[in-house]
Amino acid sequence: MQATQTMQENLRAGDEIMTRAGLYGTIVSTDHENRKALVEIAEGTIITISLDAVATVVDVAEEEPVEAKEEVVESTEGKDTAEDESPEKPAKGYDLN
Repeated sequence: MQATQTMQENLRAGDEIMTRAGLYGTIVSTDHENRKALVEIAEGTIITISLDAVATVVDVAEEEPVEAKEEVVESTEGKDTAEDESPEKPAKGYDLN
């Protein structure tokens, strides 16, 4: 707990951080007296957080790139399905007209 408090007290503009909620960002400025920081989480998107919300300072050199996974979607084109041809019926007790 002492190490976390020391880390939070030493936060400065430019530090890459991760919050306890899992948000990553860059410290823009700190207000240690009020225990707040401005953090840029995306280009042009700056939020105010409590310094207590900072879980860790991220070592940019150790971060591994996140690879996008390709999702394969099977086409139903040309398949004969009864569901596709039947009109939708409203739930019992509801009339759409």
